[in-house]
Amino acid sequence: MFWLSVALLAASITVPPAVQQGLSAITNVRIIDGNGGEPIPNGVVVIEGDRISAVGPSASVEVPPGATVIDGAGLTALPGLADFHTHLVGGWDGVRVDLLGYPRYLNALLYSGVTTVFDAGNILPYVQQMHQEIEAGRLTGPRIYFAGPLVDGADPAWPALSYAVSSVTQIPGYIRQLKSAGVHVVKGYGGLSLRQLGALAREARQESLAVFVDA
Repeated sequence: MFWLSVALLAASITVPPAVQQGLSAITNVRIIDGNGGEPIPNGVVVIEGDRISAVGPSASVEVPPGATVIDGAGLTALPGLADFHTHLVGGWDGVRVDLLGYPRYLNALLYSGVTTVFDAGNILPYVQQMHQEIEAGRLTGPRIYFAGPLVDGADPAWPALSYAVSSVTQIPGYIRQLKSAGVHVVKGYGGLSLRQLGALAREARQESLAVFVDA
């Protein structure tokens, strides 16, 4: 998808799905390359399908014949930003969540130039389905990597988002569930004992899953 390749900031712009799949060019746009180079004040970005095929100053990058031209005047094009600590519960104010408001939250991330996120703890089927629908192209949003539920002690701090562990014998089953659900990492939480954390790390390693801990 176009949004996964480049973010446009400073104004709202709509890129039709047909353009995303064809040949298009963003012209008159300020370009930040993300590698520390000087910004290009008047640049061109050429996109073929879901790939950037050319980028640079307008004097050296030609707009291909037949391309759909998007005027980027007043905008800045840069590599998509990544937010590596989110909880995609539709907006959380410290007390309430709005699970049904997920399209608004996902759109706000894209509008801000965020094209990749890591969800660091969520209700498993909820975040799993958002990930699957975005990957399949049926839902517009940033690419999602996710941990799923927290693995916490017997009295979890966030019960709705957690697997509660009272014995190390529960951990292998939880890891198998997380692996089969397609999580990208396992998140241990502060209620786990050191013995339980050790078991969590060992079991996750056997399933080729990384573990990180909020202690």
